[in-house]
Amino acid sequence: MDFSSNMIVHTGNEELFTAMEMAVISLQLGQALNIHAYGLRGTGKTSVFRSIKTRLPYIKRIKGCEFNCDPLNPICPKHRNLNPEQIKSIGTETIPMPMLEISHSAKMGTVVGSIDLKLLTAAKDPSIALLPGTIAKANRGVIFIDEINRLADTSPELTDVLLDVMGTKPGTLQIEEEGLPKVVLPISVSIWAASNPDEDPGPLKSIRKQLSDRFDLNIQVEKPSSVEDLMSIITSKQHCSASQEPKKYSAFLENYSSIIFDSTLLKKMASIFLRYELESLRSLKSWYWASKILCVYRTVQRVENKDLIDSFCMCFRHRLEPDLVEKIVFDLQGKLSSVPEITDNIVDYKSNPDNSKDESTEKNNSPKKFSSWLGNLFYGQSTNVATTIKNKEIEAELSVYDQALLDEARQLNSVPAGQRVRKSSERD
Repeated sequence: MDFSSNMIVHTGNEELFTAMEMAVISLQLGQALNIHAYGLRGTGKTSVFRSIKTRLPYIKRIKGCEFNCDPLNPICPKHRNLNPEQIKSIGTETIPMPMLEISHSAKMGTVVGSIDLKLLTAAKDPSIALLPGTIAKANRGVIFIDEINRLADTSPELTDVLLDVMGTKPGTLQIEEEGLPKVVLPISVSIWAASNPDEDPGPLKSIRKQLSDRFDLNIQVEKPSSVEDLMSIITSKQHCSASQEPKKYSAFLENYSSIIFDSTLLKKMASIFLRYELESLRSLKSWYWASKILCVYRTVQRVENKDLIDSFCMCFRHRLEPDLVEKIVFDLQGKLSSVPEITDNIVDYKSNPDNSKDESTEKNNSPKKFSSWLGNLFYGQSTNVATTIKNKEIEAELSVYDQALLDEARQLNSVPAGQRVRKSSERD
């Protein structure tokens, strides 16, 4: 499926088209990838997102189900307890993958859902009388939110709902009415959002850091940089084609089952997580999954180092400082020794406004080269280092996510204290 057929693709938005393709492939495989696109106004973020609505693939659901229940895995109160024969008697139907929007004026009831009091009097189970909201109606599809930073600032209740929906895979949707039992549904929906960090109220991560961390992929969208692209945009006639290409998606899904993720790359991911003391295990899992989906999108059979690097940038540019992202990319490329190292000992310029240094300070702040132990860490050469990371705590958390990743992490040695990179929050 070519999402870009009715939009002009250029270097400033190409990565966003790739991310949308990855998110749709991931939905077809049963896991949601959440995308946040940011950039200056007028760069086409919202237009790109909305342009693909009529080009999304078809999904199969139980006939007439407003929750878009998969016949093989129904989740709504009406169908989740039915056996295969009962579902077969109801029948199935094919519909376009849903893509809905949440506006800033939306009410909680319309977004989350509510209980139909008329149906409640006739139903034995209150959950049967459930009226689905926008999130439930978008199950197995996409929800788009424009100016997500402003929503996070003005609608804390809706933001809390999004945190639940995006917090796990599948997410959790809770519908509560006073005096009635709480209804909890597992929801698989991909949240696509756009924002302009230069306008009020500011960047999303500074307003609601938890929500920023829930986005698996963070894409910067920029204006076209070539005369040819601008000429094409000026003269183009925007149109939306309703054609679908399910055969191409079938090929994508078939390709996923044969993807090879080499243990060396898995070990490299785990070592990066430990060495740079990355905080979010969610980001590590997103990185792993995005690397595989990017490989599927590129129709190759094996995850390569390039997939690891490209997906790292998508998954971490909103979680880390730009200089640290660049440093880790150099690390992944094996070029770390060619750039200045960030050391544990950092000059306190606030206490030394004239940047004067005595002899001991100069010595302590000399760059430390550790390219040799990088090879030891990646390729398993013998080395003796002090234990400076609480491996057991990290392993306990990693075991929840991926046993294979845990096994690789157990093989890693801890990083020497003098060679660890400090977090940006500890530098001041």
